[in-house]
Amino acid sequence: MTNEKFHTKAEEHLHTREHFRGLVTQQFLSHHKDVNILVASMHEIVASMVTFLADQDIGKIRNGEYIVKLASSFCRSYFIAADLTLCGELTDAAVIVRKQMELLARLNELTAGLDVNSLINKTPQLKYLKGALKKQYGAYSKVAHSSSLEGMILLGEEVTEDGVFTPLHPVFQENAYVSLHHLFLTEIGFFMWAMEFYRKHFPNYDSTYDLRYFSLAIDRHQKIFPLNKSSLA
Repeated sequence: MTNEKFHTKAEEHLHTREHFRGLVTQQFLSHHKDVNILVASMHEIVASMVTFLADQDIGKIRNGEYIVKLASSFCRSYFIAADLTLCGELTDAAVIVRKQMELLARLNELTAGLDVNSLINKTPQLKYLKGALKKQYGAYSKVAHSSSLEGMILLGEEVTEDGVFTPLHPVFQENAYVSLHHLFLTEIGFFMWAMEFYRKHFPNYDSTYDLRYFSLAIDRHQKIFPLNKSSLA
């Protein structure tokens, strides 16, 4: 850290926060040789698939306007959650990942033919959340509600001669890779939904490019998380 003088405590805090976020991001990306390619592939999948949808005429598709807004929201939240995960803000990333789980459930409700009027102002039904994500929802809700001391582990710890402390700024912890795995699962959920939806409604959709990055992401994911193959089911 520098010996800069700050005019306010907030100015000092924000400067220090950016310093530690940068350090954590470097540690995260150097922790496994394949993580850079995994993250880049994940980014490309989301950006590519949402960009395609933004260019399509959805006027004649049932609930099309709602679906496009949900897809846009997923994209924006994905990149925020990814940034937070890389820089060690795991609690905040978890809140967004929980939101993404509910968004995926709502997309699946809409494409399953449920009456949109019966869904408005109601929480999405988790039975429409597919794969391993459903099992994680409860744990993520505890983090979002701050209802469990166990969930606070995502804040990290600092060990000093005086004891163990909760840091005010992010520190690198291997839990960040668990967070990345769950972010990956939400992205795969979106990819699977979008692939089916696009093939049904858009004859001009060519999946070649997206499948190339999907395969690359899957390959790198399994190199980092070799025991989580069943989690993709």
